[in-house]
Amino acid sequence: MAVISAPSLPRRTLLLAGAIIAFSGIVAYINCLSAPFIFDDLDAIVANKTIHTFATSLSPAADTSVSGRPVLNLSLAFNYALGHNSPAGYRAVNILIHILAGLTLFGIARRTLKRPALRILYGADSAALALAVSLMWVLHPLQTESITYVIQRAESLMGLFYLLTLYFFIRGIELQELTEKNKSILWYSLSMIACFLGMGTKEVMVSAPFMLLVYDRAFAAGSFKEAFKVRRNWYLGLILSWLFLALLIASTGGNRGGSIGFGIGVAWWKYALTQFKAITTYISLSLWPHPLVFARGAFWVTSIFEILPHALIVLGLFAGTLIAFKKNTPLGFLGLWFFAILSPTSSIIPGTTQMIVEHRMYLPLIAVITLALLGLYALASKRTTAIFIVLCLPLGYFTTLRNAVYLDTSLLWKSTVMHEPTNAFAQLNYGVELMKTEHYEEAKTHIQTSLELNPNSIEAYTNLGNIAIKTGHPDEASGYFKEALKLPQASAQTQIDVANSLLETGHYDEALTHYEEALHLKPQSTEAECNFGIALLRKGHVVESLSHFDRSLENDPDFTPAHFNRGNALRRIGHTSEAIAEYKETLRLNPSFIDAALNLGNLLLQEDKLSEAIGYFHTVLHSAPNYAEAHNSLGLALAKGHAFSEALTEFKEALKLKPNYPAAAANLSHTEAALNASH
Repeated sequence: MAVISAPSLPRRTLLLAGAIIAFSGIVAYINCLSAPFIFDDLDAIVANKTIHTFATSLSPAADTSVSGRPVLNLSLAFNYALGHNSPAGYRAVNILIHILAGLTLFGIARRTLKRPALRILYGADSAALALAVSLMWVLHPLQTESITYVIQRAESLMGLFYLLTLYFFIRGIELQELTEKNKSILWYSLSMIACFLGMGTKEVMVSAPFMLLVYDRAFAAGSFKEAFKVRRNWYLGLILSWLFLALLIASTGGNRGGSIGFGIGVAWWKYALTQFKAITTYISLSLWPHPLVFARGAFWVTSIFEILPHALIVLGLFAGTLIAFKKNTPLGFLGLWFFAILSPTSSIIPGTTQMIVEHRMYLPLIAVITLALLGLYALASKRTTAIFIVLCLPLGYFTTLRNAVYLDTSLLWKSTVMHEPTNAFAQLNYGVELMKTEHYEEAKTHIQTSLELNPNSIEAYTNLGNIAIKTGHPDEASGYFKEALKLPQASAQTQIDVANSLLETGHYDEALTHYEEALHLKPQSTEAECNFGIALLRKGHVVESLSHFDRSLENDPDFTPAHFNRGNALRRIGHTSEAIAEYKETLRLNPSFIDAALNLGNLLLQEDKLSEAIGYFHTVLHSAPNYAEAHNSLGLALAKGHAFSEALTEFKEALKLKPNYPAAAANLSHTEAALNASH
């Protein structure tokens, strides 16, 4: 039966609404572009070589956030092709994804409010109400983790595909109701494609086919039987997307590398009890987004009284959802949207370390906002949109404030520790950040706290060992390293971590012993072979080091540290042309490797290739303007080309940055003499 549509709005009105959503999203998130990669970004992006080509991106790296998610990995490969490992580029795409999701939500909300079941109540204000929902959703601070934390593109990109799946489906329904069958087939096909893409992005997409059926029942067909009768072929196609998802999950071992699912050593009921508190926390943060916490850590329920209030709230909301669903009301759809999308992560399916994670509310937040909007509309009617849009201003402001925390990794972990002091993981990571700025005593305090909370932390022991070495207590460091190696989960990587600490502090013989043990445990370790070579190189065993760099590159031909240090070794034995080739290969693989650019420039300077050398020195100083050695090298190149005045400027800058720099002082003196002689 054909359905008469509500009058359409002028195109310019819809374009204006879309422009408002897009502009607001850009303003709220533009300050996050300069934030560095953090935490899982390093493994899933920086160290993820599968994104270096589009072909390999369809086989994502194992045991990372991209494992079993080829569409997500392909999107990262797109970023890598555009700008390699520039965090700003990845975040710009994340912002674009979020804005597109907001625009899609606007289309879904507007068209749904115009459906026959809702048109009388909301049809006249459908566009304004849809704009209010979309704008508040785009600007809500709870969304920051899904956009600013780069690898959580998994959530936002999946969210975009989820919304597109529903939007295209709605368009198909509308055209089918108007008996335009050929056009409806196109929209249904697009819906199916979006559904498959979502399944290849993140497993939470699993509920999409079910929610389409629920939408059909609530707003179009009126019953499941009629929905399946009218659109049987499309639902069968959507069911095939579950098979696709099952194959992707199986490729990760069936449990995403042991991080989630049954059979990971966590009882389903034990995890499920934590989720009552998780869901009430999500609702609370939706209504009052403070405090937002990057990592809340694991917690376990020890008493039924801990969760009783949370359980009563959640079970009450779920019961209300079932009643509304049975009556086939819009509230039933919104309640199921909330619970169905959260179900893969907030149910009986256990995870090991994450009980409450803010990015899980990316899509469920829509239900909370829409329920609040419709409730307010029932009370305030025409004033509702204005009230909601005014509320968007503080939401956008607090989003920019939350983004600012991501600009400084140390501040991010500090705020996490402040809100979750019993999170061993956060204490450890904040301690590591403090180590980077040489605040060793403060770092030690936090890492020791982490160890008290988690006595089996290898990372805590090895980092305490690092601090002991850096503060001149080698015996204390040895004790920490021995404790780390005693732990049952100690592995080849533990040996490497211990060896790396010893290498960094000049304890080369001890480092070699641990690298040797690491290679005994894991003969194909690219990192152990390379660092074994570095230790030998620093001891002066140059020729012997080359064989280890070669073996490292046999394991991984694109391992940049091996290329760089092989270049260093070749330079030491006078094989200049081969060393130049290695440095160029290092820069091809990692254009931001400034030490490779500096060493390459110095070799080219020796070969009297002045203009090429100067180009590399400028490249270094563009990335690191306070690099005294680069200023000195640039000065030498300029002096060699008789640009004495410019050379003097560079030597003076080098001495300003590093006053005790004999080479720069000598070069300054020689160049001043040469300049005087030329006059």
